Amino acid sequence: MSKRLSYLFALSLVLLWGAIDFNTRLAISNDSIKELSVDTNNNIVIVKILEQSKVKNLILSLARYDVEEVMDTKPRVKIVKTKQAVLMTIEEQNKQAGELNNLFDGENKFSLIATFNDSQKKFILLNKLNLVSGKEEQIRLFLGEKLAVYNLNSINHDYVVLSHGQRQIYLKLFIMKNNKV
Repeated sequence: MSKRLSYLFALSLVLLWGAIDFNTRLAISNDSIKELSVDTNNNIVIVKILEQSKVKNLILSLARYDVEEVMDTKPRVKIVKTKQAVLMTIEEQNKQAGELNNLFDGENKFSLIATFNDSQKKFILLNKLNLVSGKEEQIRLFLGEKLAVYNLNSINHDYVVLSHGQRQIYLKLFIMKNNKV
């Protein structure tokens, strides 16, 4: 039983010492209250226990948290890097002749999709791919009309004949391997 009493006595001493320490740390005496001054312009309570230089440093340190944060209102632009198309030079374009599967003109690539033999008018359907923007569209071209600088001279069931000056281009409908469709 004496062991129990000694533990209870020690526990009560520790609790008493903790309560006294807690009260002395939080308590402000009347003398300390008189040393407080209030600056009504800035709503700051200044404790005169601190030296004046430390008070200024404390105010400057706390002032950085009073600054309003300005939000960046610029819209975010997503920059997408794309592979640049390799375009043909004018000299390379002028060398195009004979049987071709694709015809290049400036930044466009033309491919023959279909030929139509209507009883009244013959026409073709071409796929036009802009190599810079990637935009693709279909174009209908009638016999005798122009495709860029090329004249559409003849429409056959699997190719068309385009000409520019003395050059003639046979734009094929199908890609042939070993002369087989």
